[in-house]
Amino acid sequence: MASPAQPVPFHAVLVAAGSSRRLGGPVRKVWLALAGRPVLEHALAAFAAAEGLAGVVVVAPEEDHARIEALATALGLEGRCRAVTGGAERCHSVRRGVEALGPEAELVLVHDAARPLVRPADCARVAAEVARTGAAALASPVRDSLHRAAEGLVTQAVPREDLWAAETPQGARVPVLLEALAAAEARGEHPTDEITALRAAGVPVTLVQGVGPNPKLTWPGDLPLFEFLLSARANPSSPTP
Repeated sequence: MASPAQPVPFHAVLVAAGSSRRLGGPVRKVWLALAGRPVLEHALAAFAAAEGLAGVVVVAPEEDHARIEALATALGLEGRCRAVTGGAERCHSVRRGVEALGPEAELVLVHDAARPLVRPADCARVAAEVARTGAAALASPVRDSLHRAAEGLVTQAVPREDLWAAETPQGARVPVLLEALAAAEARGEHPTDEITALRAAGVPVTLVQGVGPNPKLTWPGDLPLFEFLLSARANPSSPTP
């Protein structure tokens, strides 16, 4: 989809409240240094550079708030960024972040701060698709062969045609997303992304294919790959992945 002539105004919620238990180590993954900058800074900088960004809320533990505000100021987001404390589950953190947006917020994109490779242009493209259709998410077609397994043994091949790997940002109109999250909470469900909550509420979600890799930092073995990709982007003399 071509970029719109005029940027679509949008707000963003960056979720940085996770415990990083799968990654391990004494430092929460959003504060790990990759290519000389914290993971959270890479993600926040991408949104700061995205056309149309009106404001951003970062959901994080209270002890991180001062550091986040200083980071936002350094990125030119002073007055457009605030930090709020998250909840017990990701969906609770997202709801708190969306509720913290100002009354002027109409479209919101939710992004996992542990995805530092997101590109500003993709953020703007998802916002434009939300404005056009009501709900949209960044995603990539599945490339690998897929198989079901039980106790380590393959039981069934899964056709990969029409399968997409969901990424973030994922967004919708603010009232629509809040209603979907409230409905999930009322059912006692904890959706792990916005697509799940929106689809359960009967809201169609359009997928937007990203222009580059946008994986989530999850395992210790991910660190060298992320370091390489971010360093390559920062070095104009190197081919950009």
